[in-house]
Amino acid sequence: MSGKHLTNIACFRAYIEGYLKSNPRISKEHTILARQLAPNENGLPIEIYAFKKDIELKKYEEIQQNTEL
Repeated sequence: MSGKHLTNIACFRAYIEGYLKSNPRISKEHTILARQLAPNENGLPIEIYAFKKDIELKKYEEIQQNTEL
């Protein structure tokens, strides 16, 4: 964040990325990204890219359900 035009959404995106980067179950070797999409009738969507370290499907579902932002 440059800080020149700091917005709540920029802070929130930085928080998401920081949270994911500090999560030991998330791969640091792959892309970690949170970006805002175009506003729609439901609000301002945030798209999140992250990859988990474990490849077992059951563990994937557990991680997805337990990763709260």
